Amino acid sequence: MSLKSLKLAAAAPAVGIDPQQRGRDKLIAYLEDQKQLAAAKSDGGQYTPTRFVRRKNEAGDTIEVEAPRHVKRGWYRGVDGNLYFQIKYGSKPLELGKGVNAVVLQSIAEVPAAAEALINAVSAGELDNQLRVASEARRAAFASRTKKGAAKPD
Repeated sequence: MSLKSLKLAAAAPAVGIDPQQRGRDKLIAYLEDQKQLAAAKSDGGQYTPTRFVRRKNEAGDTIEVEAPRHVKRGWYRGVDGNLYFQIKYGSKPLELGKGVNAVVLQSIAEVPAAAEALINAVSAGELDNQLRVASEARRAAFASRTKKGAAKPD
């Protein structure tokens, strides 16, 4: 096959998604997982999402296979009997308002509706400021850890 037989074009790589939109997309994916997990839990079923991982087969070739993916639940039952649903950014709960970081619910059956409302809020950009603050705090924590490890005593 020669170059003349191919269809050629002047192409430029796609412009990447801005960090703010990437943060929104990740948060929406997290909330979708929480919605599915809660719906399965309230129905008595089990939610097992999958991901593709690389493994070696018997011949020693690397292949991609589907493996189960763990999803941590974002809700817990408080000592007062209420169910609290939090959005986690890393390991820290995201502040939803001034001094509040959880949605109060009565039962697990309400989690999918709450997650859907939060998805709408994230899509509308209502949590952009909180995402930015959480991202900066996490970045600063990683930077300080890296500096500690990089400093060598004399």
